[in-house]
Amino acid sequence: MFALVPCLLATLLVAAPVVAHPERPAEFPAGALGTPSYRFDGNTYVVCKPDSEARLQVLPEALRTRNEAVLDDCAFEHINEAIAEVEANGEQGSRILVMPGVYREEPYVGAVDPACLEIEPPADDEGGGIMDIGAIPLPPMQQHELNQQEDPTEDEGNNNPGALVLSYEQQRECPFLQNLIPILGDTDDDGVCDNNLCNLQIEGTGASPLDTVIDGDYSQLNGIRADRADGLYLRNFTVQRFEFNAVYIIESDGFVFEEMITRWNDEYGFLSFAVDHGLYQNCEGYGNGDSAIYPGSATDLNQEAGLFDDNEGLRFGTEIRGCRGHHNTLGYSGTAGNSVHTHHNEFDRNLVGAATDSLFPDHPGLPQDHAYFHDNLFHSNNTGYYERDLLAGKCTGPFSERDYDEGVVCPVVPLPVGTGLVLAGGNYNLFENNRFYDNWRQGTFQFFVPATLRGEDAPDKQFDTSNFNTWRGSTYGVNINGLAQPNGTDMVWDGEGEGNCWTDNVGIDGGAPTTAVGDGSGIFEVPGIPFPGCDPRPPFTPGPGIVTAAQCASYSRGSEPNPPGCNWFSTPEPPADRTPEGPTVDRLAGAERIETNLLTSRSAFPGQSANVVLATADNFADALAGAPLAAHLEAPLLITPTGGLDDRVAEEITRLGAQRVWLLGQTAALSDTVVADLEALGIREITRVGGANRFETATLIAGMIGSGNAFLVEGGDFASALSASAVGALVGRPVLLTSADTISPELETFLEGGLMVDIRLVGSAVSDAVMAELPVVQPRIVDIERTAGADATETSALMAELGVQIGQDDTELWIATVDNWPDALGAAAAAAVDEGVLLQVPSSLDGESPALDYITEKNAILEHIRIAGGTAAVSQEVEDTILTATGGATGDVRGDRSHGTFVSTGSVAPLPDVDAAYADVTGTATMVRTIHGTTEVEVLVEGMPANTFAPVHVHVGSCEEAGGDHFQFVPGGSMMPPNEIHPRFTSDAVGVGRGTDTAFAIAGNDARSVVIHDPDGNKVACAEFDGPEIPDGAATTPALASFMAPELGMGDDDSGMPTWLWYAVAGWILISLLLGWVPRRVRARRTS
Repeated sequence: MFALVPCLLATLLVAAPVVAHPERPAEFPAGALGTPSYRFDGNTYVVCKPDSEARLQVLPEALRTRNEAVLDDCAFEHINEAIAEVEANGEQGSRILVMPGVYREEPYVGAVDPACLEIEPPADDEGGGIMDIGAIPLPPMQQHELNQQEDPTEDEGNNNPGALVLSYEQQRECPFLQNLIPILGDTDDDGVCDNNLCNLQIEGTGASPLDTVIDGDYSQLNGIRADRADGLYLRNFTVQRFEFNAVYIIESDGFVFEEMITRWNDEYGFLSFAVDHGLYQNCEGYGNGDSAIYPGSATDLNQEAGLFDDNEGLRFGTEIRGCRGHHNTLGYSGTAGNSVHTHHNEFDRNLVGAATDSLFPDHPGLPQDHAYFHDNLFHSNNTGYYERDLLAGKCTGPFSERDYDEGVVCPVVPLPVGTGLVLAGGNYNLFENNRFYDNWRQGTFQFFVPATLRGEDAPDKQFDTSNFNTWRGSTYGVNINGLAQPNGTDMVWDGEGEGNCWTDNVGIDGGAPTTAVGDGSGIFEVPGIPFPGCDPRPPFTPGPGIVTAAQCASYSRGSEPNPPGCNWFSTPEPPADRTPEGPTVDRLAGAERIETNLLTSRSAFPGQSANVVLATADNFADALAGAPLAAHLEAPLLITPTGGLDDRVAEEITRLGAQRVWLLGQTAALSDTVVADLEALGIREITRVGGANRFETATLIAGMIGSGNAFLVEGGDFASALSASAVGALVGRPVLLTSADTISPELETFLEGGLMVDIRLVGSAVSDAVMAELPVVQPRIVDIERTAGADATETSALMAELGVQIGQDDTELWIATVDNWPDALGAAAAAAVDEGVLLQVPSSLDGESPALDYITEKNAILEHIRIAGGTAAVSQEVEDTILTATGGATGDVRGDRSHGTFVSTGSVAPLPDVDAAYADVTGTATMVRTIHGTTEVEVLVEGMPANTFAPVHVHVGSCEEAGGDHFQFVPGGSMMPPNEIHPRFTSDAVGVGRGTDTAFAIAGNDARSVVIHDPDGNKVACAEFDGPEIPDGAATTPALASFMAPELGMGDDDSGMPTWLWYAVAGWILISLLLGWVPRRVRARRTS
């Protein structure tokens, strides 16, 4: 057996151009500082854009009040200006507040000292080397010139030079050569953060990360590069469209990435490297060519510690919690991801959910060890980006034209599509209490990696990975609602290593998970072999899983996108026995359009909503662009007659508890009588968004929520506009309107402002002449495409496919007629709540039907279908055809959620007989419970006394009872977090307070209210939550890490067969795999 190993290694090393994250030689920080805390004080610098004031209009009232006060202090238009001021004249611990807007930092793009364009490679001990960035290596001396080329040379055989890996000194000398926003904290290059940028806090001031956007437009490698920047705290903004990393921190002690989004980057979203005391919290990443989250070369604190269970209180260098990585090549990856604590996250709809490895050289801390994964979800990671995007030719040409912002992902590394989690050569890792389901190749895959791959050739190190990993207490093939959604095989292992064990894992119907010894392909594997238990842990055995890895190792996006013999890249078929067998079909049918619209609202918003968007029921003109606005506000889109507020609509607005109503259009669309009726309801704020015509109304909406890309539709083409609105609602992409044959004056004025750089025409009504005119009006618009079918139905189906590519959830489908607009209008906004797809259908699905083709294609995974409209709109014949095609059944889908979030809201009001200082407190409270096991509560109020600390607690009683007792995950337990939820805050100078607290558990339905106290503990204000209840049994308690967990059920009984027999069978399997004797199976049977 050992004689075969050199042959395997030789095979692997023949061609292995794939590299991970390249960087200069880096050292771990001393680790003496700790994780920074969020600060309300410190020297404050305000950054804003000319359109920030207009964007404030979409913020909640209290937050708008705060931002209006902050706007008066704005002194900078670019973030780099504020950073420079802090470094030159500020002090450590400063805060930079970045107001809503899109920040491209134009003065700093290309503003490089000419000497930097002639920079030489650093000495080997300071950096050195060339890194390939994607499939287009950037010539180091002409990097900025290449960025301007129309068609950069594609990587042919990896022979072209790439971007320089700079030393720290060179980064200081040329900070803008590769970085849009550099934060460099070490002045004298001694490895220590010593200037005024230490402990810097940068935060967006909007309601969500999408309000403040840093957009690279692929002009630089990195968005934010924080280098030796100890104590960095980044919060509440989005970073998008960079060639390498969106947010990058290296050689730093202490950082927090909180409430942030990174998206549409060629390689990484968030990346940390050689750091300590790092925290990723409540973050999101999607559309990245490598991974959303990359804690690579994390400080190797526990290299000598041995098993977790033998060590109490191990410290972690990086913690990742409450995050979601979806629609990337990987949700999470980390070469040398050591001492990383990853819990209560969701990794879904990627090519592979997560991977941690020892595959690549030049990473401090190899081989990987001591990661702790618990209470995470790994599901539905089956997106075949190799076939769908790379091999289809979508990954060539300039980055700005690759449609990354429309869901195209170009995988950087070779991986087995359809896998929940890959462990490639790690040691002493602990995986417990996770859930793996609906991964069509395998739930988990562990295989060994020889030391030669990390540049160590000593014979005694070649088998030093894939040892003493523990897999226990996890659930396989079952979603959170208890439905069977099988993995192809639950657990796959190459059979190599010492001390690896599996115990107390559960599969479908409470049985044992399916297992296979093999190479991760689903082809070369032997199913049904029980894996070894943990008492005793098994001795060393070599394994052959490296064979397939060798065949895939020559992968390169540019020169070898489909290596011969690599069978990881095809998307597997969905496993059999998935439940439900067919979707639930729910018709939301009113007697006429207003009643249908209200049923749609109640289905999507069973609880409260602080905002309502209102359009006329009599004409679609101003309403066409409304769905993205409604989605941005997390609001329903209702309709009422022009002449006055329909009584039923008034009742719905009251039920929703709305505090603000947005009117689409001028008085010709919604009259002053509607305004008077709303005022009579007691609506606090009425905002009219109405231009002189539909074209201007659309631009007003785009100016408040847009971040660089838009859909463009002819102003009378309601079907195409609503198809575009449903997709745009997901990612905040507005819909613009124009005339068929010429750009409308209103649109031309808006485009001249330079916000938009990417436009997709929808439908065929807008002429090619308009398409050609767009870059003339605005030269920055470089990516112009069109989606159009032979008719409106086919266009809708094509947009549905585009929506799924961008990130809509194809298990959720909304259907409306293509022949009229009111039902689809409400459905387009409602679909965004579930991240669902809108499909407009004709009166019949007979014959060739793009709509039926779409439904049939998604049949295996559809869970819910909502039909908006009665049989006069969507006929009974169409419904029957859908039921037959999908095997579905009619029913009510409300509350039947196996994905996404449960959002409950409430209005804050003063309690009776409160002190006069608190008599005007108003605002909102929001509780968001996620399926990956978190509960986040936010309180946003105004009318508080200025600069006042307010204790806040979640309670179990009503406001009439002043909240009753505190809510506790474990009743009778500690009165502090994590057993309670305390979104406390300190109000600002204008009396606005915003407090948040995240618990890493799902609060039960008895979490009913939020109570605000004054500094002396007196109750002053309260809000009751109103929203969907979570399913029975979904509530959880905080998982407090303990590494002295009892060894439950271990030993021979645990595996189902004696250890000696397992080795005998495993030995035969391994030899058979090498000699080709093993039968080939795609999926394993489930064992009992």
